[in-house]
Amino acid sequence: MLGQEKHKVRCIGLEYLYNCEQSSLHYFNFNHFNEFVGHFNIEGKYIDTLTALCQKSLQNKNKYDELISDHSKNWKLERIAIVDKIILRMSIAELSLGGTPKKVVINEAIELAKTYGAENSSKFINGILDQIAKTF
Repeated sequence: MLGQEKHKVRCIGLEYLYNCEQSSLHYFNFNHFNEFVGHFNIEGKYIDTLTALCQKSLQNKNKYDELISDHSKNWKLERIAIVDKIILRMSIAELSLGGTPKKVVINEAIELAKTYGAENSSKFINGILDQIAKTF
């Protein structure tokens, strides 16, 4: 059950960060966050994880985009699908927070990409995140 709950947390994080992107909200806003996640049934012990992932992803967006850009050969950041960028940012945030094995973070990112991304998103994300994970 633990793995399923953490996967659910990552899915909700992706949806929240996508909502922020669509709303041009480029900073973490607790009221917006609480209102958004209030629509989901999340156990209290996972709220802190979700908050940390979303907050760190938004606070370090530019830094993470630079890291993604540095590791995505032949792809300008503007050409990368927004969902793929969000998955990468959130995964980098999770890597930087520590506590989750790198392989788990990468596998979860691949699963998110298979569900929410385009046909080749999972391969793209695996390649980029595998390189980035080596820096942590």
